[in-house]
Amino acid sequence: MSINLAHPFRALILFIVFNGCSSVKKQNVEQMDNVVMELAGENFSWEFSPSKNYILCVEQPLNESIKQAVKFIVVDAHTNKIIYENSFLPGSVKWLTDTTLEVYSIPGTLEKNDDLSNYKKIINIEQQKY
Repeated sequence: MSINLAHPFRALILFIVFNGCSSVKKQNVEQMDNVVMELAGENFSWEFSPSKNYILCVEQPLNESIKQAVKFIVVDAHTNKIIYENSFLPGSVKWLTDTTLEVYSIPGTLEKNDDLSNYKKIINIEQQKY
């Protein structure tokens, strides 16, 4: 009966690699938190684009009962520079693709038969870069 020692070593190497990857992800999140805080301020939430090349930072209003414009910026994740900046009235902004945002900006009160597509704007940030 022979014992194959390669298996335990493979398991140990995989454990080290995967454990190291999770600490790198945590470090990246902490670094991006700091970048967003520096560029946008502390009242912003953020999320990576699908490829993680860009960061969408969206202002979190302090008083949601007041209908005010909400600021958002897009940051290049490699250079940590703002490449696009805009705002929307109560609504939302989200990634559609790695370089495309969908923005809903709804002024005032919606009527019963209003079509939301009238308030939707698609923004290609590659075409809008500073």
